[in-house]
Amino acid sequence: MNALAKECDAVSVHNPFAWHMMQKIVCRHLGIGLSSRRDVKRIHKTKTGKEVVQTLLECAHVNKKNVNVLGGLLMTVRKLLGDMDVLIAHELLEQGWQNFALGCLKLHKQHPQFRELTIATILQLVRSTPTLPLMHEHAISGAPKIASLIPSYIENTEVLMSLLTILRVFLFALNTYHLLNCKPLPTSTLDSLQLSSLAKSLVDLLDKSAPRIVTGKMLDSVSEILTWISYYKSNAILRLPSNTGVLLFVAFLSCQSPLVRCRGFTGLVNIHREYAQKARSFTPEVLFQLQQSLTAEYPPVDELLPSITHALPELDPKTPHMVFCLRHLTPFTRLRSDGAPFNAYEAALRFVEYELHGPQRDDEWLEYPVMRIFGVANPTSMIMDDMAYALMFHNKRYETHVDASVLGVGLRNSNN
Repeated sequence: MNALAKECDAVSVHNPFAWHMMQKIVCRHLGIGLSSRRDVKRIHKTKTGKEVVQTLLECAHVNKKNVNVLGGLLMTVRKLLGDMDVLIAHELLEQGWQNFALGCLKLHKQHPQFRELTIATILQLVRSTPTLPLMHEHAISGAPKIASLIPSYIENTEVLMSLLTILRVFLFALNTYHLLNCKPLPTSTLDSLQLSSLAKSLVDLLDKSAPRIVTGKMLDSVSEILTWISYYKSNAILRLPSNTGVLLFVAFLSCQSPLVRCRGFTGLVNIHREYAQKARSFTPEVLFQLQQSLTAEYPPVDELLPSITHALPELDPKTPHMVFCLRHLTPFTRLRSDGAPFNAYEAALRFVEYELHGPQRDDEWLEYPVMRIFGVANPTSMIMDDMAYALMFHNKRYETHVDASVLGVGLRNSNN
């Protein structure tokens, strides 16, 4: 046992699973300063991020058998993700930290605290993934591992929601696989995702006989994931016992949330064999088309979302960053409705957060939070342009892709 492991084990005797303490011990032994924002900025300024990430990963491989050291390393990764920009996130993923974190799910199963820390780390890594090709790889390898954990956390709402959020991001990202690779997901890859098992686990979550309360956020996550499953592999829904999958989509049509109702309708379309492949889609464009088929008692989707005719220019990866700098510094919109300065970057992050993770309050299930997200009563295409350029100025290519995808814009030349 090395000196690092010995010290971590000694501290854990009186402070078991004190991950923050383990993180400080790990950083001290490895000579990595993360005690303040100034230390974090120094790593970025000296361009030593690659060496820091490599040192952490090497230490992790050496200390796989020590739960305390691994916990400290995972906390260090989380701190880096929380304090640094997209460059460090990219470095963590390039050097295989997400694959390592997924592998940690199999380690130290006798310590549930460590597994929960691992899940929280994976969630942070997933949210920080800057490029879609990397996300495809992680989604394909990670989705079945994450899905298999759902039955173990049915009674732990916090961890369960983390698992569902990871799956939402994974399945959303795979929708761009065909665009970037000019071919659909291989059948063998779809089979490896184990979507049939995932669908069954999600249906069990909503079983009314189970002794738990289904929250609005849980229903939002489950309905979205089931709709993605119906798109990728309709048989995973059709083969559920007693036609449960189809009946569940029908039940979604009576939900109070208009978004869940739309997912119910989309799910039914996706599993209907008579529809052409082009119509079997979960993209917002088709959701907007499908809303025309909803009965009058259900509010149309375009009454719930701001009416925006968005025309974002193609974002060529070869475009000099100075172009985005100049455009970001000369926005079309400068003031919010209340007269305060309009911050396009913050508005864009709120917009992406809403589209990825759904409403924050109960009233947002009934009415799109236009003022909270945009700060203006009637957002225009110019505001959306300002937001997109703000994201590109901050190197948020993944968020820009989400922004454009929601509005029905294909970034054909983007490197996302």
